[in-house]
Amino acid sequence: MTVRPFVKHDMIDRDRIMSVAFVCSKDIESRRKGIDQCESAGEKGFWGYFDDDGKIGACTKNYEFMSYYAGQPVKSGGIGDVCTLPEYRNQGAIRHLLDAILNDAYKNGEVFSTLYPFNHSFYRKFGYEIFFDLHRYILPPEQLSKIRSDWKIRRLEYGEEIPLLTKLHNDFGKRYNACIYRTDAHTREENRGDTYSELTSHYLLTTGDEMAYLSYCGTEDDNGPNAAFEIRDYAFASPEGLRAILSLLGKLTAEHRKINIRLPEDVPLMSMVSEQYEVKHEAEATMMMRITNVEAALKLLPRPADCRFTIAVSDDFLPQNAATYCVTGDTVTRTDEAPDLIVDIRSLSQLWIGYLSLDEAKYRPDVQICANEELLRSIFVRRPIFTTIGF
Repeated sequence: MTVRPFVKHDMIDRDRIMSVAFVCSKDIESRRKGIDQCESAGEKGFWGYFDDDGKIGACTKNYEFMSYYAGQPVKSGGIGDVCTLPEYRNQGAIRHLLDAILNDAYKNGEVFSTLYPFNHSFYRKFGYEIFFDLHRYILPPEQLSKIRSDWKIRRLEYGEEIPLLTKLHNDFGKRYNACIYRTDAHTREENRGDTYSELTSHYLLTTGDEMAYLSYCGTEDDNGPNAAFEIRDYAFASPEGLRAILSLLGKLTAEHRKINIRLPEDVPLMSMVSEQYEVKHEAEATMMMRITNVEAALKLLPRPADCRFTIAVSDDFLPQNAATYCVTGDTVTRTDEAPDLIVDIRSLSQLWIGYLSLDEAKYRPDVQICANEELLRSIFVRRPIFTTIGF
């Protein structure tokens, strides 16, 4: 058995595996021609599991990007495109792949890793835990029609004002842990779609020096094509900016019957609509994460300058993280002192990202508070989390 990063000729096998595992068609011959004409060595981030005969049985990709934590972009990653051929399942292929990928990420300075699981308990074996509740609202645009705004509205063509939209997103995203720090390439991808051929609309909203933006596209439901529309991307810097976005959406009553929008937990949409019974609100615990490098993560943890506490961390999958750490206002060091707090990597990840407060974490069986509880309670608090990245 061998686990290694993909090289150029492995990409055909990747397509074959994905076709079988995800039950989707792939044009292998066209793909082969494209790879033959490509000068690069392979697609960055893909890893494969090969048996003793050199045949590939499973693959996945580690997407590398920067995400916000405490208002600053930090190195992070996302596990995606996980697939195993049926004949290689239940043989530990994904365990071997994640072992190689996460150890490589640890060496490369990745602070935390995220993923969308097909099964939560499966990924808990590798130290991942739920960290984000996705709040989705489905409502008729009439419910927003009474929201007034005098912001100027400007329609954008696809690809227009990309650097400005990137800045607006990053100003918005730095308020939320795990929100991706975007480059212009990310913005172009998230706002993809031509208005006329793909029915995707892009708007810039302005008043004075403040700006917001919105991208949405029509989708099909029981009432036919484009009866509903999904908010693809947006950013706002203040409640006024959000009201400007919602006011624009409230003008679309003639074209669409439903709006589908995902919002951060700290945005109280229910208090802004006229009839709450008309709004469907879904909260789904979807994404999982794990801290990849505990020492690096603790150095980023917001804390008082005069604090001092010790925390013992267990991590069965990345044993190099397992240690007791002494955390002060400006240092994080390994220590032999008795711990004030004992946690598993899964509970630490939830505490660190801000998904759980210390008092909420007490309900987990892998959390034990030994001392210094008042200080720990002031440090481990709920923090705003929001992300819409897909991989």
